[in-house]
Amino acid sequence: MKISRKIGIVVSLQMGLVMGAVFTLLSMVKTGQIVPIGIIISALISAVISAVWGGIISMKGLSEGAARLLHINPAKQKLLYNVIESVIGAVMFTPILCTFFVIKNVGLDNPMFMKIWLSTLALDMLICLPLNFIFCPLFKKVAGKVFNIASIN
Repeated sequence: MKISRKIGIVVSLQMGLVMGAVFTLLSMVKTGQIVPIGIIISALISAVISAVWGGIISMKGLSEGAARLLHINPAKQKLLYNVIESVIGAVMFTPILCTFFVIKNVGLDNPMFMKIWLSTLALDMLICLPLNFIFCPLFKKVAGKVFNIASIN
């Protein structure tokens, strides 16, 4: 397995932990029932789903491709590249995580499934964008240290 793929899996795993915990906490706040073990379990499930998805989809490849299309140099325009990465990460991971948790929590046979899924997806996307923007660069640094790489775009 290429080192970039391994880094992607590590970053996806970490982002999955954060997103799973935040999404679950917000859902619990809406219902008025906060269960700490539920947050931990959901974060772990989200981490596994994200790590698998991160092993299948190359976020680095997608982000670099988008940067080329938009004529953005990741080394010189780090902030703009981070925005691109955040948007791509949100688009690639949020629908999968949202779908899993809505099916798990309300079921596919619920007549309100589509309405709940769409409203949850919209909220999760709004939350995921800043989470990706803040945490992805930090987690890339962590992954770089894990794999002894000085700089990761």
